[in-house]
Amino acid sequence: MEIKLNNETIKAINILESHGYLAYVVGGYIRDLILNVEPHDVDLLTDATLEEVRFIFSDYKIVDYKKNSLTLGVIIDGRYLEISTFDGKNLEEDLANRDFTINAIAYSKTDGIIDPYGGINDINDKIIKTINDPIISLCKSPIRIIRAIYFSIIKEFKIDKELKDVILTRTDLLSNINPARYKKFLDVVMLSKKPSLIIEEYFEVFCYIFPHLKNTYKFNQNSKFHNLDVFEHTMKVLDFSSPNLILRYAAFFHDIEKPSCYKIDEFNDVHYYNHNILSAEYSSIKLKEFNYSKEFILRVYNLVLYHDIILDKNPIILKKFLNDFGTYDLDLFFELKKCNILGQNQILYNRLNELDEIKELTLNLSKDK
Repeated sequence: MEIKLNNETIKAINILESHGYLAYVVGGYIRDLILNVEPHDVDLLTDATLEEVRFIFSDYKIVDYKKNSLTLGVIIDGRYLEISTFDGKNLEEDLANRDFTINAIAYSKTDGIIDPYGGINDINDKIIKTINDPIISLCKSPIRIIRAIYFSIIKEFKIDKELKDVILTRTDLLSNINPARYKKFLDVVMLSKKPSLIIEEYFEVFCYIFPHLKNTYKFNQNSKFHNLDVFEHTMKVLDFSSPNLILRYAAFFHDIEKPSCYKIDEFNDVHYYNHNILSAEYSSIKLKEFNYSKEFILRVYNLVLYHDIILDKNPIILKKFLNDFGTYDLDLFFELKKCNILGQNQILYNRLNELDEIKELTLNLSKDK
């Protein structure tokens, strides 16, 4: 198999080897080349210490990582490369410490491809496996739970059954992860073609990340307008919504606090008073944990807060709504309203035509503001 390296990577390898050090290209760069995908990240491995790497690349910009890291960033001719020193005594030990077999493949100019753990076979079989026993691997680095699902989505791979079983039964390991590290993973989930498939398949993981989600599962809404439980309804609304990250999050959170607001009045009618307020507040709390921007959080909050508002074609009511909600994100608001109807009993689908009329009136009124 021919491996074509970019010029900056070749230059870095030549610099390391000219100083008498070993140099290997490892991880995602090799994996993506095997998959015939254009690689973006460049990871080099060497037997040089980080101080030796710093010295021999002193003519280039160096990017330091956190304390006790085994990696330095080096910018060569505008390209960013990561250069790591062995995590182990030699190459094979280093590769054994990596997350998955598909990322434990190396390449050198002299030895070509080095694949001690069958990563190429697993790439060809489109399967994600840990190198060691899954429980040992995930206990060592719990972020691998998230990375496994992430790779399964973006590469369209399946997760090995033994690994998947550990992922679903040891979600407690996620307590060791900073929630800000979920952001990239959650973006991929929310923007996928059908997010419900991923959320349902890894329900235990998402219930750990979003603890209040568990309460929606099999929660009967006891309403003629809803033929689905809260979780099923939420997943349907989520799937109907277009792949806009703000809209998808609003769809995900819009009814998440319904179970906590369940009330039966004296006429035996069911109500969910203030579920929009509590759901909006919960969205704000969680998105802040994931390190989304203040603007992003506010936009999701606003959509969730107003998703259940009752509107009609009365201009006075619509003007008041515009004054409260604002004119920004009106398209997302009305799409969320539409998806919410589509996620309810089909007897309500006649509301869609009226919603279109209300939307047109509202957008026209917004032009005057």
